[in-house]
Amino acid sequence: MRYELRPTSESDKEAIRRLNNLCYREVVEVQFGEWDDDLQRTLFEEKWELSHYQKIMCSGRMAGVLAIAVQSDHLFLSEIQIGLDFQGEGLGTAVMTDILSDSAGKNLPVRLQVLLKNRAKTLYERLGFVVTGETDTYSRDEPKEVIRAKIQGAIVDKKPYVRILR
Repeated sequence: MRYELRPTSESDKEAIRRLNNLCYREVVEVQFGEWDDDLQRTLFEEKWELSHYQKIMCSGRMAGVLAIAVQSDHLFLSEIQIGLDFQGEGLGTAVMTDILSDSAGKNLPVRLQVLLKNRAKTLYERLGFVVTGETDTYSRDEPKEVIRAKIQGAIVDKKPYVRILR
């Protein structure tokens, strides 16, 4: 699927918050039992960092958002959210494939964390990610080839990145 990434502006924040709610509501209810609007608004405000977010655009429409934090030893995919109208069309796979290709060119592994009950885990597994750590709510994942390289000593992970979210 064809897409382009565009920077976000402060005026996009409310649309991104709504997308966040649409993308997370089901998994939050399944994993935690209920959706609390006030808590979710607070969590969104805590993670909102304008410079990290990019809009995923398809045919002139915002199809999703992407947030990547560049660390010294890896790229941390903190968010990829695909709007309901665009799910199941290969957009998530296309974006993730491009992220993995870009990270390989920079010789940086991609890391992410995902709610244990999130359906997106199947996408990550299909793309070769494996669980490298787990909390009560999240799994930490990296591509299999990164794990193999670490074992062979090609990549030294001096400071593993684990972020525990509520």
